[in-house]
Amino acid sequence: MLDIYKHVSQIKFSREAVEFMLYFMRMNQCVKSPDKSKLTLNIKLSEHCKGCHLIGLDGGICGNVYAPSERTIDNWRSLAQAFTLFRVSRVVENQK
Repeated sequence: MLDIYKHVSQIKFSREAVEFMLYFMRMNQCVKSPDKSKLTLNIKLSEHCKGCHLIGLDGGICGNVYAPSERTIDNWRSLAQAFTLFRVSRVVENQK
């Protein structure tokens, strides 16, 4: 089991996959907030949101959502690596 874990964690991601994960990790950023984070703002009808080009049409609520937790993103990464290992093992198995 430990060998499988080591092999899974060594699988590299494409540049696009890394950028996709970074996109999710940065969803808490806010261009109008003094500390550049949504986590410290009351987003609904916040004074900082007035004039922001990202504000949604739904009652003045920010159109962006909060980022998933770091643990969730790490679980997604591990799942993607495990799925890649599984697919490679199926290809090798079919070539025998």
